[in-house]
Amino acid sequence: MFKWALLAAFTLRARAFGAPPTDTLTQLLRSNPGMQPRVDAVLAAVARFQATAGVSADAAERLTKQVNGALQRALRTSPEAYEPLARVNEALFEHSSAFRREWGRLIVELGLGPKRTLNLSALEALHHSVFSALQSVRSAVYGAAPASARQLSEQIDAAAVDAELLSQLTAIDMGITQTYDTSGAPKPHVVFLLADDLGRANVGIFAQASGSGSFEARDDYTPEINGLAAQGITLDRHYAYTSCTPSRAALLSGRLPVHIGINLGESDTWDGGYNTTWGYEGLPPNVTTLAAKLREAGYTSHMFGKFDGLGLATPEHLAVSRGFASAAGYFTHGNDYLDYSTPAAGAGPPNPICAAEPWEAEFAIDLYDNLSPAYWAVAERPRYEEEFFIERALRVIDEHDASTPLFLLYTSHLPHTPLQIGDDHFSSLALKMCEFNPACLTAEGLCPARQHVDGACPEGETCWWKTCGSVQTACDPSELPPNGGVCALEERVQLLAMVNYLDTYVVAPMITALKAKAGMWERTLFVFASDNGGGIGLSVGGNNFPLKGGKGSDWDGGFRSPALISGGFLPASVLGSSSRMVMHLCDWYTTFAHLAGLSAADPVDGVANVDGVDVWEGLVDNVPPPRELLHLSPKALMSKDPASGDWYKLVTYETGNTMWTDPDYPSTTCANPLLDFPVTCRPVNGAPIGPQPFPYDCGDLEQDQGCLYNLDLDPEERENLNLTETRVHATMIEQMKRLNEEYFEPWRGCENTDLYCDLATGFWGEASNANPTGFPFYGSLPHVGGGRG
Repeated sequence: MFKWALLAAFTLRARAFGAPPTDTLTQLLRSNPGMQPRVDAVLAAVARFQATAGVSADAAERLTKQVNGALQRALRTSPEAYEPLARVNEALFEHSSAFRREWGRLIVELGLGPKRTLNLSALEALHHSVFSALQSVRSAVYGAAPASARQLSEQIDAAAVDAELLSQLTAIDMGITQTYDTSGAPKPHVVFLLADDLGRANVGIFAQASGSGSFEARDDYTPEINGLAAQGITLDRHYAYTSCTPSRAALLSGRLPVHIGINLGESDTWDGGYNTTWGYEGLPPNVTTLAAKLREAGYTSHMFGKFDGLGLATPEHLAVSRGFASAAGYFTHGNDYLDYSTPAAGAGPPNPICAAEPWEAEFAIDLYDNLSPAYWAVAERPRYEEEFFIERALRVIDEHDASTPLFLLYTSHLPHTPLQIGDDHFSSLALKMCEFNPACLTAEGLCPARQHVDGACPEGETCWWKTCGSVQTACDPSELPPNGGVCALEERVQLLAMVNYLDTYVVAPMITALKAKAGMWERTLFVFASDNGGGIGLSVGGNNFPLKGGKGSDWDGGFRSPALISGGFLPASVLGSSSRMVMHLCDWYTTFAHLAGLSAADPVDGVANVDGVDVWEGLVDNVPPPRELLHLSPKALMSKDPASGDWYKLVTYETGNTMWTDPDYPSTTCANPLLDFPVTCRPVNGAPIGPQPFPYDCGDLEQDQGCLYNLDLDPEERENLNLTETRVHATMIEQMKRLNEEYFEPWRGCENTDLYCDLATGFWGEASNANPTGFPFYGSLPHVGGGRG
């Protein structure tokens, strides 16, 4: 009977927010006249926050921008004003702990027990209505940014008054989210380490599983990651997108990339204000990120590393505005590891070089700490960027209260280009590779364990790891390994040294810190994954053996990423196992939400709802999730055949990087394809944009054409079955046509080159005269266009 009291509250709240009314309440009162006092209590609770529905969304957006802008200005110009203003910004979050305690009173008032089974669809609708109002009031409490100390004092006083209304609303909202938790099970800590462009063959446990016998299969190459797999579950069929931004947006939002856009863009993209949801690069601010979702269940979240996928066009795009309590990292696809600038070689914005004066560098520096540039880090240049991120992560673990659930998202830069690693670490890894393959020693019996970044060997030294222009290669056949060994090129040594660094200086200390803190590791789920397959083009160094293709292609070498899950929260029965369940990066959103006792649904205007499925039972109980289709891209679809139970893959149109690598790729067997035409052994373009090398045309979907592979029998995609498995082929053609009707690619505008150069004052996103807030698309712009659009 009690659950109907909450449904009555939903009915009334739906009316307040303009939803169609129902006669549920009338029917309840007729059949249960004794409920009148309880319904009166519900009415009183609703009345306390009903007035908040009138808050203007435009006003809320404007006020939020103002307070964030004031915070930035205070940091730069009035440090003494920053602290009190920050207190206003943080006051609501401080109140949240007290609001949570009020839920006990409201539970009694609404007649609900926290473990009761509820009408989840009604509960979910109520939650989103209340949460929408909560967001509006929260913005209103911020108030306008103060112009003076007196106004600042008045604003603080006003916030204290208005907080009472916010308290009532927040208490009800938190109570609603808590009623999702019907299991009573403890919520796990979640630590998610997302590597960047890491190929399967470049991870020890996956190299061992392939039987390749390569250097990467050595036990001492990635021992920490291997250890996680030994005490966890190796995820053999973990899919993502074939490039960074769509994959990261999928993880943060729970949506498949085909529903939120697959095109890579740059952070300085804007449509001039036409579409406030999709008119700039990044995940729309009205989407509930995984961190914001988990915050509803009491989680504290932090993010360190690559912010790609969130965007920076407005303050609302930033991680600290999207549910993360703290965040430090960079916005572009890749910056320099040592000076943090954004040259195109590191996948920075491909804009014309800005004039060097009066700035330190010709490219903007891209490193942020919460809401401001990371001045403290830049002062320590040149220091390896990854050190900052792991230091912050370890500090969070050390200071975290283990009784509060933690979500730590560590989006490592490693091993994305530019390939940069210290000489000591490079030499150490190179020596191990020479020990593994003595045939690669020089004629003098020495290991060429040095990075020849200047393109020349030291006087009197024989070497074949050289740089010829922009191509790392053996420049002269006479300098090839004298003993006939198949030897790694410098780019492979660099990449493997970076992966070994990730294992030694990121994974290892993180695990040590979690295990050292009482109550942490026992309740932790530790996920390790990559955002896509490894890049296999020139100067990238990746390898996805034995899979076909690589980053940027629609073959499994691009989609299928190395992944595993470990941690003390896993049941002992699954430790050391391998799962062949088909899953996607977006599934973690739904899985973590359900483990936290939450609904994963996120119905917001202008954006598709969550696609991810809960894979927890599939991981721990071998109960596959209800998935029969996986729409990887507009050109690729996976489908489970109901007759055989096998997973098939359909690839349509043209896709690049159509090749298979060997276990030691890239090596001296194909040192410099630019010297031999036609190019047959290596892709020239290592990026997922631009002309793709080694194209293969599988045919036009609209003409019922496409390549078909049975991934259970042929995971390397070698045998095209489109002429023999005609029933499966015809079925998947129709499935893909139907699904492609739902494919969504927003137009985000054009790159604003002038704005990019305006902002390159030492920091990407720092304020300039034309843009005093430091955020590219806040306020009026002096220029629109000027870049590629």
